[in-house]
Amino acid sequence: MDVWLEELAEAERKRALRARLAELEELRELAQEELERLRHYEEEIAQRERHKDAVLESYAGASEQRTGRSAWRSLPTLTALLNSFSETRQATMRFVR
Repeated sequence: MDVWLEELAEAERKRALRARLAELEELRELAQEELERLRHYEEEIAQRERHKDAVLESYAGASEQRTGRSAWRSLPTLTALLNSFSETRQATMRFVR
């Protein structure tokens, strides 16, 4: 009789372990999806940073063409906006790592 009780207890432990492993696998998949989303976000921010100088030049040139005068005086506002992208990326990287 004790043998059967031990067998039943062992079977129950195995069922509980399988359930826990299934929960952990689901959590792992969710974490993988979230990391992939964050990597994509990081790549997007890095791309914006790479193009920051080109945007500044384009903005200055377009503004100068429209107004006939240099737009470099208004660049601090645009620079601050573009720098915020960089700060967002750095915050994201701290979160991911």
